[in-house]
Amino acid sequence: MNLTAIRYTDMRLEPFRFISVVFTISLLIFFSGCFGGGGIGDYTETVDIQLNDNDGWQAFIKNQTDKAQVYFYRLLSADPTDKIKDEAFTGLGWCALRKGTLDEAIGFFRSIKAMDVDSKVGLAGALTKKGGTANFKEAIAQLESLGLSDPKVDLKSSRELHYTSDNLHGLLGILYIINGQREKGLQQFQITLTRKNLNSYLKTRLPAVIDFFTTSI
Repeated sequence: MNLTAIRYTDMRLEPFRFISVVFTISLLIFFSGCFGGGGIGDYTETVDIQLNDNDGWQAFIKNQTDKAQVYFYRLLSADPTDKIKDEAFTGLGWCALRKGTLDEAIGFFRSIKAMDVDSKVGLAGALTKKGGTANFKEAIAQLESLGLSDPKVDLKSSRELHYTSDNLHGLLGILYIINGQREKGLQQFQITLTRKNLNSYLKTRLPAVIDFFTTSI
């Protein structure tokens, strides 16, 4: 029995179910890359927090999300500059995204006056996870603004968030497909395949995905 042929036939007969599966996989890869280790963390300790935005990010990276939120809220309560406000809103947005409170995350990210790579990736992730046509289109716009049409672009977090350009190219490709922009989606998949440190799951399955969207739709 040729299981590969069966899987491919199933893809041809049920393209929209196949798209949803690929989309779900891409989200899992993207968010697992961004968040690193497991869970939200178990911070319950009360501490005397100093107003240092880096402390919030260190707590976030250690999966101490509640502690990170306290740091970022303290920043907002201290009559901060616009730059510090943006840092706090970025941190609070990522904390809310990790916890799955998507409307809150989107609100924090949209409060930022001068968005950088981390805040745009966070907003795109929250919009994608929330779903819906308008949210998908806005997520595409956020990712496009990062220059992902250039295969040489290498995006890195300035705060040690664990997303990669591979994640973002793959996510943008899926969003393009869902938005009816097949050629742009295929271009993003091809770019993803050229990446040196490509996730092994995508490396083994993207060629079949590209073939499917090239020949079957």
